[in-house]
Amino acid sequence: FAGDYERARSTNIAVDRSINCYPGTIKTGKGGKGLIGRPGLSTFATPSSGTGRALFAGDERMFGVVGTKSIEVSSGGAVTVLGDISTGSSPCTIATNNGTQLATLNPDTGDLYVDTGAGPVIVAAQPHDFSAIAYLDGYLYGLGTDTNVIYQSAQLDFTAWDVLEQATSVAANDRVATIYANNGMLLLIGRQTTQFWYNAGASGFALQRVQGAFVQEGTASPYSVATIGGVVCMVTDSERGSGRVVAVRPGHFDRISNYAIEYLLQSYSNLGEIVGYGYQSQGHNFYVLSIPSAAVQLVYDFTEDAWHERYSGTTSTPTEALGYLHCHTFDNKNYVMRRSTGKIYLQSESLNQDDGVTFLRQRTAPVLYSGNRMTINALRTDQQIGDGSTTAGATLEVSLDGGLSYGSARATLAGANGLAGCVEWRNCGQCTPRGFVARVSWLDGSDLACSGASIDVREDSA
Repeated sequence: FAGDYERARSTNIAVDRSINCYPGTIKTGKGGKGLIGRPGLSTFATPSSGTGRALFAGDERMFGVVGTKSIEVSSGGAVTVLGDISTGSSPCTIATNNGTQLATLNPDTGDLYVDTGAGPVIVAAQPHDFSAIAYLDGYLYGLGTDTNVIYQSAQLDFTAWDVLEQATSVAANDRVATIYANNGMLLLIGRQTTQFWYNAGASGFALQRVQGAFVQEGTASPYSVATIGGVVCMVTDSERGSGRVVAVRPGHFDRISNYAIEYLLQSYSNLGEIVGYGYQSQGHNFYVLSIPSAAVQLVYDFTEDAWHERYSGTTSTPTEALGYLHCHTFDNKNYVMRRSTGKIYLQSESLNQDDGVTFLRQRTAPVLYSGNRMTINALRTDQQIGDGSTTAGATLEVSLDGGLSYGSARATLAGANGLAGCVEWRNCGQCTPRGFVARVSWLDGSDLACSGASIDVREDSA
């Protein structure tokens, strides 16, 4: 019951699905695994409304870009406008050099801004428009827009650039899509290939390419590149196809997507809009992919090697998940920014609301199948939902034809005042040889912990 996301393109293959909840392994717990509700969001800061474009933390300070404004947010949620960033809607990149300069790139215009304490100022010495920037070993590197040229700033000075301190990627003939710094190396991620460069300490341009560490796969989604647990993740592209999700390592990529995720990604027409970020919470390392046009987040849990979906609202009227950009700061907490408004939220593992609106958590279990008709006498879930302050419950929908159709929802209270209890639904019907599917939903309560489910079933004669 508390398993992976395996929803296939046909219900005749698989129907397993997790919405706003994910599995967690407990070595000494009931059954060893349970379902946990994803964190909710409460308002932390409200900048002047505009497109959320960047959220960055450094030295226990929070910075961001909302619309055309560069902002700083205090630990109490107060918003200060630092200055103007030129127009656009794409995610911006922010970097800092030991806290003395704050660099912000607007990829829609190619302009680099540096704030030395008096607000963001466009860099006059910028040698070319940039489509991406990355910080490594005291240098800021900029990818020339529509080129394969990487430019290098002066060390610890983002305002000083020598046009001669540059290098051109010639190892492959595809266009470099983005650059990304991780584990002491600069990744040059192309449309169809990826290279790894390191600081060789050479005079002038400091980087050299790592020989032999070359992968015939790049990215169709430059903003999907993110780090979690020291591992770079991204949505891929290559001359053979696109839409895999991988963990990047020098010389090879490890596939972390499954067939269900790849089917979903490859059905989207605009992989370039995907934005990724990573965060850690309660021992789980999550890689989050936001797909605005589909109003969905696809989330990979490295700890459990499992995927789930996130939405705001209910499944009947799902809305775009609010956590578009992320940073970790202020009392070791996770914060996210909303794309449509730039509003900033604090994540809470015990909250099942996003900005005051309750969201639904739902698990569609694998098909119970024997090849014969079965009578389902009862289904039970062992769960805790809420903290006892209100009466909460769970809802069951059953499919008696292997997931092709579902009957009416049946709601049941989950123990006294929403505390732990075994919820039981009796007389669930007789299913066809296609099999039985249970879809359980939780809408009430401030928390969810479900240790599993059991079923009372009788196999009938063929």
